[in-house]
Amino acid sequence: VEVCLNPHSTAAHEEVQRCVESLLKDRSIKYRDGPLEVDLNEDPFLQANVASISVANTDENMVCGVSSVLMFWQIQLNILVYQLNEEGAAEE
Repeated sequence: VEVCLNPHSTAAHEEVQRCVESLLKDRSIKYRDGPLEVDLNEDPFLQANVASISVANTDENMVCGVSSVLMFWQIQLNILVYQLNEEGAAEE
């Protein structure tokens, strides 16, 4: 799961990771590559700090089609929190 922070967020990545994990826990969600269909309005912290949540690199053996619904305990999530630089790419 990839979590992109808002450009002006100063939230700790570990805290965002815990909140996203908590948000996804105990839910039936369609885990497929692309944007994750969750309502960030349920958590004011995530709403203020997160721009988007997406699923990437799903295991084709686990996901049996685009409509597969899996519970949190049926999968192993790797949550990556990142923040894009407002200035864009820079030279090294």
